Amino acid sequence: MATMSTLAPPLISDAALAQELAGDLDWLQQRIDASPSRQAKHAAQVRLASGFVRNVLGLFLQESKPVPLHVVVVGGAGTGKSTVANLILGKPLAESNPQAGFTRHPVAYMAEDGTANWPTTPGFLAPLQLLPAERPANLDENVYQIRRFVPVLGDEVLRHTVVWDCPDVTTWHSVAYLPRVLEVVSLADAVVYVASDERYNDEVPTQILRLILQSGKPVVCVLTKMQEADVETLLKHFRQDVVNRMPNANHVAACVAVPFLDPVILADPTGQGRRWREPLLNALRNCFNDPLQARSATVRGAVQFTQESSRDFVAAVNEDLAALNTWKELVEQGRKEFESRYFREYLSGNKFHRFDQSFVKLIELLELPGIGKYVSKAVALTRIPWTVAKSLYQKLVGKSTGQEMPEEPIFHAALRGWLDRLQVEAAKRSKDHPIFAKLDEAFKGTLRGEVENRYQACLPEFRRGLEEEVERTARAIYEDVEKNPVLLNSLRGIKLSAEVLIVLGILISGGINIWDPILIMIITPFVQEITEFFGKQYVEQHKAGTRQRQLELMSRTVAVPLEDWLARLPITSTDQFHRLEQVVQRLPQNIALLKDAVTRRLEESRV
Repeated sequence: MATMSTLAPPLISDAALAQELAGDLDWLQQRIDASPSRQAKHAAQVRLASGFVRNVLGLFLQESKPVPLHVVVVGGAGTGKSTVANLILGKPLAESNPQAGFTRHPVAYMAEDGTANWPTTPGFLAPLQLLPAERPANLDENVYQIRRFVPVLGDEVLRHTVVWDCPDVTTWHSVAYLPRVLEVVSLADAVVYVASDERYNDEVPTQILRLILQSGKPVVCVLTKMQEADVETLLKHFRQDVVNRMPNANHVAACVAVPFLDPVILADPTGQGRRWREPLLNALRNCFNDPLQARSATVRGAVQFTQESSRDFVAAVNEDLAALNTWKELVEQGRKEFESRYFREYLSGNKFHRFDQSFVKLIELLELPGIGKYVSKAVALTRIPWTVAKSLYQKLVGKSTGQEMPEEPIFHAALRGWLDRLQVEAAKRSKDHPIFAKLDEAFKGTLRGEVENRYQACLPEFRRGLEEEVERTARAIYEDVEKNPVLLNSLRGIKLSAEVLIVLGILISGGINIWDPILIMIITPFVQEITEFFGKQYVEQHKAGTRQRQLELMSRTVAVPLEDWLARLPITSTDQFHRLEQVVQRLPQNIALLKDAVTRRLEESRV
């Protein structure tokens, strides 16, 4: 039963998807190459994945042809790659030379009478130019060439196979050679890895072998340049010390040997050299027994490698991402301090005098309406001496309420503190990464003015929101009670009952005498004071809620927009980092979409 698609079809065509993904990977690889502390192994991984997308997956989605199959001969300097290529071809066609590193660009050998056509899809082997005519293999340019030949009778596998002879991969610093080799390796349906008995454990060729095995390609290992008597010993040693220690060693299809051979034997691969050619050719026949199955395996391996390596692709630019994240963290810390300072120095001391009017309105609501107001006024008369005495006391003694700080200077001081901190950090880190160097330069220029302009642009919305919030809350202080008749009448009843009970209690307890009015004028104000106390607590709760909502409003309309703009400053002001952000965001999604498209096409081809 066919596997169900895991993702909806992409909004762009398969070809456009492959081109976008390949373009992102190419750009990422160039970004890694440009980094002073670049990770060459990561660059190789990204470059190989880019080749997979362009040369395997994109081609498969557009053509789905199983042939031609590609055999790529790779290895370190002086290992005899061209000699091994000639053994495969059955003719001394590849230019072998005692000079190590003679082959400097990939050369493809394709059967003259073969049925396979050369791919013409956009982006195929894109970094390399196809030479229009045959040139020497030591031409050191980003090119490749195709040489036609007639296969030996009986070598049917070569009629639908392209054999590639490649430059050396001896060091990571083979700036020109390594990209050319990896580009062709990405195309391979099988790889012939050549190592001499003297240098079969060199670091870079071994790492390239590890990378090839990770991609799932079948590999035929060829050990060269030993004495014939040492063949079995060295092959055993190579398997144990190199092959078996590698992850994915199960993809090594065979290990064969090609010892030192007389030039006469090398000139006659199908005759005197047959003994060494046949094991090599048989290993390739086994890999290509079913061309459709071989190509499908290449496609599946390319998808799996690209998907499993996606985290490593991002890790390859960790230095850039870490700098961006550090800047964002610094901006966020500054925003939090900006908000905290605004709250400490202004909001916490804001008295919200508009709420004093609401408090008066609330206390007035607690007086009885209608005919009951005469009772309330009568009771209020008993509080006149207390009210007068309280007023005189407050005027004589005074009550220190503290000086309220104006909002605007605090706002500006907090903003300056935020920018000062960021400028210091940018200057301190300017030599660590280009991002901070750019920011340091911006601070020395017009950046502060730009931030001030954005700050001023945010203020009108904040002011409008603040006025609406204060007015709404101030009205709610008394309207919430006013709109609840049951609660309002209950509070009125409780207050009046307390005042009446106090008066009656005084009159009844001691009888009516000259001291009763004095006691009444002393005790009844306490009911009013208690009422006002709870009323003030109620208002203070609303003030506290308003402070918090005002802080949230300021954060939403002023602080966060400034934070977002400052955090994205390296991205919006530099095309490279803007592209980096886009690439990092797009890669996982596009890889998943491409995998889904390839899976659908594989199912169709199986049917």
